[in-house]
Amino acid sequence: MPQQGDDPVAVPNETRLFRRVPPTWITYDKNRGEWRPTSQNFQNSDDDKTMSAFAENLALANGESPSDFLRERWSEFLLVAVTAGWMRKCGQDVYPDPYNQDPGESFASHVAVRGTKDSKIRPKLGREYEWVIAPPNRYEPPK
Repeated sequence: MPQQGDDPVAVPNETRLFRRVPPTWITYDKNRGEWRPTSQNFQNSDDDKTMSAFAENLALANGESPSDFLRERWSEFLLVAVTAGWMRKCGQDVYPDPYNQDPGESFASHVAVRGTKDSKIRPKLGREYEWVIAPPNRYEPPK
């Protein structure tokens, strides 16, 4: 199958991309006064050169909601959003990828974010995050 390219028509720049965050992959940011996702959350999967996410516009069109992405084995995870436009400003391609998902999942809103995600770019990718489902202690500094 040929490599797919960036698709700003299917996933416009203003579209929020939802990304699952393990609760162990957050750190307290004194400047923001809240827990934030670590840069580990913005890396490519081990099996290919993309990062999975879920596009809000495609989710809405297909009756999917953010809580749907945190069911079963993902029930302890948190959820952040970054815009497709921010990913593109960081040199990433964003496109629908409904066929490349974890076994047992079939979300029509699944997208791939393809591009280099080295130690310099990962922190930048996460800089513009927005909590969708935040940690319960979001504003409490570590003890």
